[in-house]
Amino acid sequence: MTIRKAIELTPTLKVSATSDDDMVYAEDIEAVILSIRDLATKHGNRVIASFEGAIQGMPTKFDVFVNNLSMKNLNKAFGEDDTNWVGKNVRVTKKTNEKFGKDMLVIEAVE
Repeated sequence: MTIRKAIELTPTLKVSATSDDDMVYAEDIEAVILSIRDLATKHGNRVIASFEGAIQGMPTKFDVFVNNLSMKNLNKAFGEDDTNWVGKNVRVTKKTNEKFGKDMLVIEAVE
């Protein structure tokens, strides 16, 4: 069990993809959270969510950096204990951050 809280971070757009073209497919996907883990990067520790969903009708697994907005959404929907997030249905969408003017992937609970 790890308690997760949103902190102020620069938004990120990261998906494990086999090519740059795969990034386009990850714009709006309903998926199930498989796991949550920490990853040490040169920018510090980042939270990674692993998902299973369908991209263009094909079952696939993918990873996304959990940015600040996604962290807040997951905390609000499922609580701060990340073990409660596993197995939950969510939507991963591409949105533009108005403050930074950059695209980012946002994780939201499916209602």
